[in-house]
Amino acid sequence: MTKCANKKCGKEKPNFIKTIFSPSLKGIEKNGNWFCSEECFKEWLIDETINKHHSREYISESRMKLGMVLLDKGVITPMQLQIALKEQSQTGKKIGYILLKNGYINEQELLSALSKQYGLSFINVENLKEVNIPDKIIPKEVIFEFNIFPLIVNHKDKFINIVISDPTDLRLLISFFNELLPEYKITFFLGNPDHIEKLISEFFPEKRFDFAIPDEYKSIDVENKIMEIINFISKKKDVKNFSFNFLDESLWLKFDWGKVGCDFYFTKKGK
Repeated sequence: MTKCANKKCGKEKPNFIKTIFSPSLKGIEKNGNWFCSEECFKEWLIDETINKHHSREYISESRMKLGMVLLDKGVITPMQLQIALKEQSQTGKKIGYILLKNGYINEQELLSALSKQYGLSFINVENLKEVNIPDKIIPKEVIFEFNIFPLIVNHKDKFINIVISDPTDLRLLISFFNELLPEYKITFFLGNPDHIEKLISEFFPEKRFDFAIPDEYKSIDVENKIMEIINFISKKKDVKNFSFNFLDESLWLKFDWGKVGCDFYFTKKGK
């Protein structure tokens, strides 16, 4: 019996007769696999993409090597490139990291060369005057895993602009978004990894503080309300020593606001 390809689900594919009377049970066919729902397919796609990223089996290729781009731009000398290549053969580290570590190039020169190497326009997210709250159409698991950020999501004209931190992820990200959002045109930009990470932390406190909301709190209304509270408090300038804990029957927030110590307990309705 065929089962949903999402191993977290495992529902069995219904026979043809059942789908006639209940079309919603038909599910969908994707990549030679059967999924009981669109939600299961999306969950499977996210997991598969993250697993590929961990294994680094899906590296984007470029027309010109980074060292040659830097050499062509006159940023490094042939001797510096030779030294870096020798170190790369011994350590397996990226050539850009080695050149940066050895002081042969600075971060801006590296980002500029990567931009040319992969054909991506560079964008300085620190200079952006306003950034929209990330649209939930972009899975936060992918945002966290790849250190990317959606700058614009236009549902009317079906286009999305995304800034990424590692151009070697480009091929994998293109494949992912073509599967997830085939009707949208996705344009990628290159940004400073540290700046992108800072931007993510501003909108996703769970990433900054490394916490996960327990399953019993994961309803749309409850989870959104918790995130609104944490976002509001954590962004205040005078707030320090912010911490929280999920207790058996409540959410405990503790922080210092100026010289005042604050403790808040949020319990489920009726408790």
